[in-house]
Amino acid sequence: MSRANNGAVLGSFGRIGDPQFPWPHDLYSLEITDRSKFEELERMGRRFVMKPSERAFVVAMSCFVNQAKRERREEAFLGQFYGRVFAKWPEPYMGEKFHIYQAERRTYLRLRLLKCHDTAHRIEPPCDWEVFLALPDLEHRIMLDYLIEKGREDMRELGNRIMARDATASAPVVDNGNEFSDLTGLDDESMEGTDDDITEDGSGSEDGRSDIVSISRPRSPSVIVISDDEN
Repeated sequence: MSRANNGAVLGSFGRIGDPQFPWPHDLYSLEITDRSKFEELERMGRRFVMKPSERAFVVAMSCFVNQAKRERREEAFLGQFYGRVFAKWPEPYMGEKFHIYQAERRTYLRLRLLKCHDTAHRIEPPCDWEVFLALPDLEHRIMLDYLIEKGREDMRELGNRIMARDATASAPVVDNGNEFSDLTGLDDESMEGTDDDITEDGSGSEDGRSDIVSISRPRSPSVIVISDDEN
């Protein structure tokens, strides 16, 4: 038997510790060829219940997807994205198949990121994604609020254009920032701030529905000063 054939045979054998499920191969890609995968978000969302601040972070990071693509740093971008989510919002599940569970959570996070990007793709952030992740808490929250508000403005603008083209529309366009939130697959609460500026009243549910939160109005990003010697 040739060496090539030996390699093919040995490569087909399972290894000790290999997961007993098809391991996802696109966890570090920002491209999606089969958009029907977005239909899985609702089902997966019931399993991986996200906190409001976690959803807001995913929305903000979706604004940097084009930047990561231009830099051809998709793997680094997604690696930092997963790492920040797992560090700040650790998964309480522990068990024999924890690594499988984490892989499925990565799949859900990636799909949600790309779904948010469908609406956020026109937003050009005023800083690099690595700078955004390295900002101190206060500046990070200000930038996050700015990106989320830009997303709301884009949704309102898109909604107004759709209504303007519809000659049969009789209802006026209400500028409430939530009229077209379903275009991103997100509810209004997913656009809220981080842990530091969210006040919860304990009425949240475990089925993935939104908690009741209150936040301060997003501040202008003009107060952010990013210099080369700021660390």
